[in-house]
Amino acid sequence: PNPYINPAYDPETGVWDLSTLTWDDTVNTGGGHGPSPNGPPRGGLYFDINENGVVDYGTDFVVHPTTIKLPGDTTSYYSERVHHNAMTKGLFPVPWPEHISTVQENIDFWRWHNGEKYIADAVADNPDLMFIVLAFEKDHVQTALDHPHVLIQYSGFLQASARFVRLNPDRTYVEEILGRAEVLAADNDAFFTFDHFSIRNAVEPNGSGNTGVPLNPGIVASACELADRTRTGDLRPQLDGIITTAKTDDGPHRSFVLRQNYPNPFNTKTKITFKMAKEEHAALEIYNVLGERVVTLLDKQLTPGLYELEFDAAQYASGIYLY
Repeated sequence: PNPYINPAYDPETGVWDLSTLTWDDTVNTGGGHGPSPNGPPRGGLYFDINENGVVDYGTDFVVHPTTIKLPGDTTSYYSERVHHNAMTKGLFPVPWPEHISTVQENIDFWRWHNGEKYIADAVADNPDLMFIVLAFEKDHVQTALDHPHVLIQYSGFLQASARFVRLNPDRTYVEEILGRAEVLAADNDAFFTFDHFSIRNAVEPNGSGNTGVPLNPGIVASACELADRTRTGDLRPQLDGIITTAKTDDGPHRSFVLRQNYPNPFNTKTKITFKMAKEEHAALEIYNVLGERVVTLLDKQLTPGLYELEFDAAQYASGIYLY
């Protein structure tokens, strides 16, 4: 029943309006409303957006705290900001609700559950550490367009003077892991100072299949870039290619790498990816099993880089093709 984004938060300024936060005995700590005999305890905080003293669904925003269920005990922990504001305004009823954390319980809980508290210490104790904050358009924590928690984390590493900090891996590493060109992948300069506006275009586009950046390739690309930078000490804000000099499938003697087409098998269309290690003439041709050339997809001089072409076989007979 909540609005998609809490109206008490202004994504244009990054500022919360906590003035409308209030308590209601009927809402439950699962973020809902009404009876919950076997569900979350009733009695909780909500933002009374229209300030009429009544929970109006679709307008007001019921706060959904973190709730820990133990045998015989269920405790809800509001964020430190919300809990502190509620305390300051005297919103919690007397006697104190059994299912709401006390001041000290709330402090202790977030001491162990909020990693942002330890960023400065981690950097100070380990000055050689380097960081990539991986962030996507759709996130498991919140849906605000300006990604406030991502901005807090990234800025925390930046303000702590980390040796290296970047929002999302270099595009060349993402393409290397994906095995295809991905023009939509983020390619931000390291050490860049983001705000609530610029970060919106700095996150990775969520992807699956042949579009966007899936989570696992993003993680692997980040790990590989950090490994290369750690090994070589290369802290340049922007890279023009992967750093590694370790032997890969390219091999020092090969001027190109032709990769597996995808999908395979395919119905009518498939994509073919290849990589040029140096500038030279390249041709990509499709043959049938009789050795007859079906079509030439490419025949030109190419510069180094990753290329992706599509073979549309709709006009050709079903069967096996070679490229």
